[in-house]
Amino acid sequence: MFKFLSKLEDPEHPLLGPTLWGLQTWGMWQPIRGKIKIIYNTIHLLAIIFVITQYVELWYIRSNLELALRNLSVTMLSTVCVVKATTFILWQKSWANIFEYVSTVEKQQLIRQNAKTKNIIKQYTKYSRKVTYSYWCLVTATVFTVILAPLASYISSEQRREQIANGTAAYPEIMSSWTPFDKTRGVGYWALVIIQCLICFYGGGIVATYDSNAVVLMSFFAGQFEFLREKCADLFGNGNEFEGTTTMQQVWIAEYLVALVAQLFLYCWHSNEVLYMSSKVDEGVYASAWWSQGVRIRRIILLLGGQLDRSVIFTAGPFTNLTVATFIAVSIHLDDVVVMM
Repeated sequence: MFKFLSKLEDPEHPLLGPTLWGLQTWGMWQPIRGKIKIIYNTIHLLAIIFVITQYVELWYIRSNLELALRNLSVTMLSTVCVVKATTFILWQKSWANIFEYVSTVEKQQLIRQNAKTKNIIKQYTKYSRKVTYSYWCLVTATVFTVILAPLASYISSEQRREQIANGTAAYPEIMSSWTPFDKTRGVGYWALVIIQCLICFYGGGIVATYDSNAVVLMSFFAGQFEFLREKCADLFGNGNEFEGTTTMQQVWIAEYLVALVAQLFLYCWHSNEVLYMSSKVDEGVYASAWWSQGVRIRRIILLLGGQLDRSVIFTAGPFTNLTVATFIAVSIHLDDVVVMM
């Protein structure tokens, strides 16, 4: 396992090696043109068509509230997956500029042979690896949970098995989607199972790589703010030279909420980290031996401190800021939703 993970490292992209590998494996990052790009884009198009079939199925079952809610919960996640993949591909040039900037900055900083700089980069790179691989494992576990949930329902309920045997109930399906053929029995059912398994792995890969990429980039920005703070603290030295439900429903609700809460927590936590580090940048100015300088330099330092006193925060569009406070507020409301469900 560790040997495989070590192969994901890329000297050209010290921080983004595993992230870019994941994005390229799942067809979002497409630096190579040719047949492989056509194949990946075809897969993305098929995924979009599958999501459309989920909405078609939702229309047909709209009169059954329980089935409609279950369909809608999974369909929303599927929609998020294809939107992430599509927007990433459409904004390929912008992402390429970001990746190039991050890797160029890091390589320049590593060349300087500064111990503090190397330590900062090492810390947030190590942290990014832990978060990335842990999140990949979490998403993988979630995907297998979603795929095996119908099997668990079939095994755990004797009544359900009897209903399926006598034809009064259909075989359990992984996701609710429309098909132009009979999906309740025989070849049609198993064909749908294979398609939905592939879609689950596709969606899991998209979510895992896209979200981990966002988290790694936010960790980079937080690390750069810390680096800037240290640079400000070293402006004039440190002063030492001057002085000394049912089982099936429970499984469904759990897998749905865990997937959403995990994604929200990652974004809110690391956005909050960027906010925290950006608010501490100006402290670096006053941590230096500014008092040892003349009046003119002190005035310049005061202006510099004012310019650095800027908070950087990521937002969820025009709706809200991504902070830990937002996550807590959403979690409180989520508890109410769980109680209602």
